Amino acid sequence: MAELGERRPLGPTPSLTGQLVVPVPELAAVLSDAVIGFLSWAGELDAALDRQLAAYVGDRAGFDYALTTLSTFPDGTEYVPPAPGAGFRRLGHHLHKQFREQTPLGDFGHALVPHLAVPTAPGPRQGLLERLPVHCHAAEVWLRAADGEVLARYAFGTSAA
Repeated sequence: MAELGERRPLGPTPSLTGQLVVPVPELAAVLSDAVIGFLSWAGELDAALDRQLAAYVGDRAGFDYALTTLSTFPDGTEYVPPAPGAGFRRLGHHLHKQFREQTPLGDFGHALVPHLAVPTAPGPRQGLLERLPVHCHAAEVWLRAADGEVLARYAFGTSAA
């Protein structure tokens, strides 16, 4: 995993498929993949774009949220939405506007739906549900490849720009 402030050396990359996510360390003990997904990433990632993402996230303060209830997408997939979700939606909408080729996650009816995916395996699913509600703090954003490898970590600033 990339350390905070460290990134894989980035030259122009071939098409990269992955996600921008916010890690949820408060659930790391029960879920190995505890992240709030909010934007799919597809396309090139180069050093200039990496700097843009770092600057954008770094100019914003981290924010508090809670994971309290189980919800279901229209396709039957279970998820837990962050509440309030406004911080995630603002981040996702701005990045989608700036980088049009990127797609909001949970885009049902053109509404960005930030979410923690609920595992289907009984053990991890039950562990998650037993921990709800959980109060969390968004401190950083990760760019993850489709295989889950963290390519870059972007820290939120300490105050809003």
